[in-house]
Amino acid sequence: MPRTARRINESNIYHVMLRGVNRQNIFEEDADRYHFMSVLALCKKISGFRLHAFVLMSNHIHLLIEPHEEALDMIIPKYIAGQIHGALIEALASENGARMQAMDNATSNAEDMIDDLTLKYNRARQGSITQELTEIIAGSQALNG
Repeated sequence: MPRTARRINESNIYHVMLRGVNRQNIFEEDADRYHFMSVLALCKKISGFRLHAFVLMSNHIHLLIEPHEEALDMIIPKYIAGQIHGALIEALASENGARMQAMDNATSNAEDMIDDLTLKYNRARQGSITQELTEIIAGSQALNG
């Protein structure tokens, strides 16, 4: 179901929420939070938005920001480019995952084939040895008997 259209906010202050994929943790330790804060400070410096409040939870983030109009004009094309780039990266990762799965299946099938052929070879060799022993014993009994 598509998201409802974002309403224009008269105050120009927006609540931004980021959540981990499948509600997985975004931050594992305090160092992750400090890194996020340094990246957020850099983004704030570059785009000039005002950060009114923030909450950093393990698996999600809340930000209250007030962007400048120029910042929105700059951020939106970069956001779209990032989304496209992310989709391409996901497609590449998916392709590589499918290749790895195919290679794993081929390896497993080859191992099964090797096991089957080894069993057939050993049975044939055992039958040949049994045949030779039977002939030797029969010949020995014919000579002694």
